[in-house]
Amino acid sequence: MGTQNSFLHFMHRFVFWVLFAMVSCFVLRVLIVLDLNKRIYNHTPGPCRVLTEKFKGTSGLAYVESQKRVYVTLGYGKAHNLTTNTGIAFYNTNRTDGRSQQEIYDLIEMQINWNGYEYQNMFIPTGIDSYSSSNGRVLLYVVNAHPDHQCIHFFQVDNQKLNYRKSICDSSFTSLQDVAVVGPDRIFFTNMAAFGRGWAQVIEFALQTGQGVVYYYDGTKLSRQVTCVNVPIGKG
Repeated sequence: MGTQNSFLHFMHRFVFWVLFAMVSCFVLRVLIVLDLNKRIYNHTPGPCRVLTEKFKGTSGLAYVESQKRVYVTLGYGKAHNLTTNTGIAFYNTNRTDGRSQQEIYDLIEMQINWNGYEYQNMFIPTGIDSYSSSNGRVLLYVVNAHPDHQCIHFFQVDNQKLNYRKSICDSSFTSLQDVAVVGPDRIFFTNMAAFGRGWAQVIEFALQTGQGVVYYYDGTKLSRQVTCVNVPIGKG
């Protein structure tokens, strides 16, 4: 009888400490997700630049040294049911209008030639990166965060126009975030979570299940380079 009581006592303590560890781990993960400590150490920001923009939501920036331009994606608010236009614009960093670098920059919206692309009305650009070739050609790679059509779009810059080239789309793309270019049509990009939005995504983040993926596209073939990542977002 005494042996049985000792065993039950041990099991009760064991179950208690296991549950305590699980709850503590869950609380710690929630605190990490909330990111309450938002300090950035050893960082001094440069001069601020103010952009004029009529769109709701600026998600990505890409600087092209050869053109002295910064390309900006606009209209991300549409992915969260806000009424706004979407598009890509740029501003020149070597301004010649006599105003200081801290004054307002005028965004120049780019015209997109979709070349008959079927889903051009389902375009909500977020992450963006560029590639400049030795002959002066500039290519842009843009993440499309539309809930029903998540893809990576390839464009070529033609002065103030963009010519659509092709897209990478896959059913596994649920929450594309950012893209990093490593060569002509060779890119890495991140898919943040298994669920695209809503409570399912919130629970996934809280539990830190690690369903994020880093993809690589080599110009012809798509592959998963890193899997089971906790909320991969930025690439650089």
